[in-house]
Formats: sequence, structure tokens, C-alpha cells
Amino acid sequence: MRPNKLALFTTLLPLSLTACNTQSIAGTYYFQLGKETGTHFGIYLYLTDKEYIPAEGDSPLDDEKFKCFTLNGSANFPQEEGAQDMGEIINIFFESFPEGIPGYYRRSGKNNHQGEEILKVGFSFSHIMEMIAEAAEKQGEEIVIPDDIDKLNDSKLIQSLLYVTYKQEAVNIYIPVSIDDVYYQLYWFGIDVKFKPMSLEFELVDVTPHELGSHPTKEEVEEINLTFEQEHEGCYFTSFRDYNNLKMGLTKR
Repeated sequence: MRPNKLALFTTLLPLSLTACNTQSIAGTYYFQLGKETGTHFGIYLYLTDKEYIPAEGDSPLDDEKFKCFTLNGSANFPQEEGAQDMGEIINIFFESFPEGIPGYYRRSGKNNHQGEEILKVGFSFSHIMEMIAEAAEKQGEEIVIPDDIDKLNDSKLIQSLLYVTYKQEAVNIYIPVSIDDVYYQLYWFGIDVKFKPMSLEFELVDVTPHELGSHPTKEEVEEINLTFEQEHEGCYFTSFRDYNNLKMGLTKR
């Protein structure tokens, strides 16, 4: 009987894992500091089970099936120099998307070191820029969309920039804390954004990718820097370091 039970277990295990990976996690997830009537900062994520269909011009997603989500937020910062301006910038940005910033996601079935399942996510930057331009036009302003904006639609780049996980009815979003950290995080995850300030040109170059959520050791940073400056002559970033990010846990309502 034991061999038969073992055979049954090994047969059903992959099926049970597959079922977990396809189980719906649709719902509303939120992160908020402070009350809406006072000083606060909030991020709201709406995951759906609606199939995502890429628009014309978006980067292909191979044969993977994604679902739609929208991201929204609001902020009200204290009357301090810089803080209030930041709150206004955040609100103006989200006001450009009255129905939320559209995106897509899927469960990967792979966990990080913290036991959180990695979610593959993405946005259509060209679509987002069009929405911002339309909102600006209504305000009597004009925004010029760069001709090479479609380079940013690369799904690998987006997933490396916005590192998202799921565990126990919570969505965790890991966000770089500065523009510099955006660059270093992308580089460590496999994408080198070579930006040349003199010509305002940038190039996306594939480099050695590392596991999402991991960080380089001191020795790895030193090894990368042996050739980094030479390979980035004329670029904005001429040395490499570890990246810093902030974890926001969005709980399900």
C-alpha cells in the first residue's frame, strides 16, 4: 500500500501546486498612512480576473496569460517646505488617471527568500503617457511624448523595476527609494540603462540577471566595479553599488 500512496502523492502534488498558482487573488488591496481627512498617503491596488489583452504597439507577452489591475492613490502632506509640494505632485499624477493606472499581472508560482510568491506585473508606458498628455491638454498644457518611449514597454524591465509579491492575502510592493536606486536595482536584475546626459540618449543593455529580491554582496559589487567605469564611459552612472528599496504591504479589504 505504501508504494501506491507514494505514487498517488507524487502524481497529485504537481496538480495541487498548479491549482494554487492559478487560484484567484482578485480583490482590493490598500496601504495607507494617516486618515483621509488629515495628513495621509495611500496606495490602492485593484486586482481582477479579467484577461489582459495587449494594445497595439505594446510589447508581446509571449504565451503567458495575464490579468488586469488598476493602481490608484492619494496624498495630503503637512504644510512644510517640500512636503506639501510632493503631496500635490502625487495627487496631480493620480488625477491624470481617474479610473486608475492600468496594468497587468500573473502569479509566477515562484517564492522569494521570505516565502512570498513573486507576481509578474507590467504597465504600458506608451498608453500611460497618452493618458497623461490628454489630461495635460485639458489643463491647457502640452506634453511631448518621446519617440523611443516604447523601449520602456519591455515587460522584463517593468518587472525588474516594480518588484511585487503575494502572501496570505497581502500584496507587497518593493519600491526603489531614489532615482539612483532605480538604476542599480534594474542593473542587478539584468537591465543596464545606459543614459548619456550630453546627448540625452539611453540604451537598454542586457547584463547578468540575478534573482528578484536578492542583493549583491560586497565582493560582487567590487567585482562589477572592476570594469564598470570603462564600460560606462560618457554615461551618467560610472560606478555600481547595492540598491535600496522600501517595502509596502497592501492588505486585502
